[in-house]
Amino acid sequence: MPASKGTGHRAAMLLTLALLISSLPVRAALTWHLAADIKAFDYRETREGQRLDREQGWLPGLAVGLEWERGSWSLIPELAWHGGQVDYEGQTQAGQPHSTDTDTRLLRSGLLAAYRLPLAPLQWSLLAGIHHLQWQRNIQANGGVAGIDERYRWQEGSLGLQLALPAAQPASWRLQLHYLTILSPRLTAEPAGFDPLSLQLGASHGWRVLLSLPLPDAAGGHWSVEPYWERWRFGQSAARPLTRNGLATGWLAREPDSLSQHWGLRLRYRFGG
Repeated sequence: MPASKGTGHRAAMLLTLALLISSLPVRAALTWHLAADIKAFDYRETREGQRLDREQGWLPGLAVGLEWERGSWSLIPELAWHGGQVDYEGQTQAGQPHSTDTDTRLLRSGLLAAYRLPLAPLQWSLLAGIHHLQWQRNIQANGGVAGIDERYRWQEGSLGLQLALPAAQPASWRLQLHYLTILSPRLTAEPAGFDPLSLQLGASHGWRVLLSLPLPDAAGGHWSVEPYWERWRFGQSAARPLTRNGLATGWLAREPDSLSQHWGLRLRYRFGG
């Protein structure tokens, strides 16, 4: 069953992360970072291979994080936020084309653990993380068509590899590849004229790739520019009846399959170290 599969993935991710954290030495060097970010947001909903709607636009963002490092181990908690307005192109329930704007807010918080492998001359690290994500999606009313407020919440488990060169240098370039497992995705919505409802979405997977490139800096390479790409899916939900004041209306709500794909560029400054 899908629920059992999702639970198994979550348990494996949490166990891996717990093993990494339990082996982290107590005494560790501490640095922290701030970052400014611009994300090319792209979201599509489909049903039976046919596109229902698409949202595209640029989302500026900010991130702050810490890094504890001792020997071969690192532990990195981070909080990241993006927000802005994107273009919505879709259709009404009657199948008529519809265009509007969507107010979009993304919040991501969590923990990444890394273990540097004793391999030379290249520096390889194992990565494992667990993050919580929220997406506030407010589709605006336009042209007599009502808007809708939606909020998505899910957990993201990740396993990955990092390659750094030159080895053991703070200013080295780094390439990260993460395999993502999407856990317990849920949508809550407030459709106009109906009671709020909650839909359990299908769990899925995704990928994230990040390249960190140090910039020339007399202070020791504290600046870096970081292009990245990420992609994941949500599966279709089961149908739920729509109610009004607790009474059945005869209407059903179902969230379709969806694909999120983002390109981004981050400028990061590291303090300490």
